[in-house]
Amino acid sequence: MQTKLVNYFLQGGIFMWPILFLSILCVTLIIERVLSVLSFQGRTRRFSSFLKTRGESGDPGIPGIDASVFQLTAQEQDARINAAFQTVFNHAMRVVDVFSLIVNLAPLLGFIGTVSGMIGAFTAIAQADKVSVRIVAGGISEALITTLFGLVVAIPAAFTEHMLRFYYTSRAHALEEEVRSFTSVR
Repeated sequence: MQTKLVNYFLQGGIFMWPILFLSILCVTLIIERVLSVLSFQGRTRRFSSFLKTRGESGDPGIPGIDASVFQLTAQEQDARINAAFQTVFNHAMRVVDVFSLIVNLAPLLGFIGTVSGMIGAFTAIAQADKVSVRIVAGGISEALITTLFGLVVAIPAAFTEHMLRFYYTSRAHALEEEVRSFTSVR
């Protein structure tokens, strides 16, 4: 299996290297985001507890927020909390945007490999006295392999991107509602 995968990689041509780089980047970011989401869950839970106990529960888990927020007017509290949330969510979404880049680049690199493979196949046909399947097979194989690997990298990146956007958006709305209910009760 491993030898077959290496052979496919080598048959795919030069465009397999950037696709490999994107696949390593994608896997690394998926692992990092899973750990980050777990940490984010804990931070937002701590913040909810902090908010409900009016700062008596300890660490709010959000940079820029501390017990002094309860000394502010409702409008000032809302502004300070929203600014802190915006910073936290902007930081989280930067990595999500890298997934979007991978989703766009991987198939394009695969398609460039497709074009390269087809050019090789047609060049071989043009130079041959007799055309046979063996002459064009290498170029067509390169074309299909790079397309396959480009899509194999893009699909999990697209799935992860959409799941993270959904998670962060839903979490932002839930926290916004908690903050709104806190500032309106006051």
